[in-house]
Amino acid sequence: MIGAVAAVPGLVVRGFRGEDDFPAMLRVYTAAHEADGIEEVTTLDDLRRNYANLVNCDPARDILVAEVTGEVVATPASSGRSSWRAGARTRTSASSIRPGGGGGSAERCTA
Repeated sequence: MIGAVAAVPGLVVRGFRGEDDFPAMLRVYTAAHEADGIEEVTTLDDLRRNYANLVNCDPARDILVAEVTGEVVATPASSGRSSWRAGARTRTSASSIRPGGGGGSAERCTA
């Protein structure tokens, strides 16, 4: 899996840039929801409100954004959950992935 991701030409995974990322994140989120047939409407104000109220999350440390040739193609959802298991922090989150080549939607992962 990592090899396949590393082989994507122009792929860059970078840290979250705060509110400057919100417009591109919203485009990805909306496109993924449309591809999945989810009718939920999210606005820039919704993103601002959600990210202002994150719990157990330091966006500068915990959020990554994927770009291909400068265009944001994958972003985190703001509803990730953290927990402690056996003394280690586990974070589960949903990510929005821009459709185009393999479906659209939220993938669940733990890190």
